[in-house]
Amino acid sequence: RACDEYVKLSYQYPESEYVAETITHLGRYFLTKGSAMQKEAVDLDSTDKVAAEKKRLDARNLFRTAGSVFGKLRERFPTHNLAAKTTVLAGMCLMQGQEWADAVKTLDLVVNDKQIDDPDLKSEALYWRGDTYLRKIEAAGGKGDVTDAGEAYRTFKLLTWNYPDTKWAKFARGRLL
Repeated sequence: RACDEYVKLSYQYPESEYVAETITHLGRYFLTKGSAMQKEAVDLDSTDKVAAEKKRLDARNLFRTAGSVFGKLRERFPTHNLAAKTTVLAGMCLMQGQEWADAVKTLDLVVNDKQIDDPDLKSEALYWRGDTYLRKIEAAGGKGDVTDAGEAYRTFKLLTWNYPDTKWAKFARGRLL
């Protein structure tokens, strides 16, 4: 019911100061639902493989929806204080939805934005960009494009060079090992 009200608010008052927060609440709703469905799939794995796979597909669709919703905040309110953070969330959700190319493009919006000067946010976007390439290879049964492995490596190296003191660089160094 809350989702319906958020959507109504967005359509009836598109210029309202509350629409940006509405977008974050809607994105979080779909992200939470997708995460719960993914957990249900793991729980079903040992008893019903078909039902588990259906839950996984449903979860991926919810993650794609969350990514789309989170991405709207930057489009509509590029100067909002949550615009960059929700763009990273959009990329992460698209990654979970296995929309690899869209996830990379979305994360690149933060990585390449010269106006964002938050090293933690930029390093987080770089980390998830590299992780997206690795997950793409994993989803292909380890037979991903060699270019993807190279992109993951280059992204993690760039992260460790440009933002060596961040926690994301620490994670990247671990992935590089």
